[in-house]
Amino acid sequence: MNATGDVTSPRVSTSRSALGLVAHGWRLLVPAVIGNAVVQALTAAPLATPEATWSVGLRVGGSALAVLIATILVLSQLRASALGDRLWPPRARLVWFVLVASAVVIAATVLLWPLLIPATAAAVLVLAPRPADVTWWSVFRVDPARSVLLFAGTLLVLTLLVVGAFLSGFFISGRGSALLVWVVVGAVVTLLVAAWTARACRGLAVPNRPAA
Repeated sequence: MNATGDVTSPRVSTSRSALGLVAHGWRLLVPAVIGNAVVQALTAAPLATPEATWSVGLRVGGSALAVLIATILVLSQLRASALGDRLWPPRARLVWFVLVASAVVIAATVLLWPLLIPATAAAVLVLAPRPADVTWWSVFRVDPARSVLLFAGTLLVLTLLVVGAFLSGFFISGRGSALLVWVVVGAVVTLLVAAWTARACRGLAVPNRPAA
């Protein structure tokens, strides 16, 4: 078992692409992404509107909880699609790892906000489900060119998401903007995680794969 609680399984899919993994689990992935977006829109505070401290706390808490639940659901579904592992209940190690990764991303961003993008990219890489006998180091060793390109692409896509989220506020106001941004962010990040999972699973099919 690896850090996110994945297990070795004879049903590991080495042929599904990122889109294939998402298409296989769309019945859970779509509600998870949209549900989180709806919660984020509902908890988005109107600009220049005074609020009590407890109200702000409820908004922030509800927003954070929705992100964590959506993340766990997405990871559980991708793990089930790629590794043939159980879908529910999520493994305790997975939940714990999501909490730790989230805390690291938040801490890095608070210390120095430009770290948001590389920290998030690293979290996507580490949290993506993979077979227990495949490490990310071995994935990069097996196919360094494609792995480096995928990581660079992950950084680029996350940068575009951040810029797009910022600019959307100038064209769409209020909760409509929050809903649109979070649907796009959720869908794109899900595809990024699926891409890394597909890359890791394909490592099993590479002849003479270096030992992890």
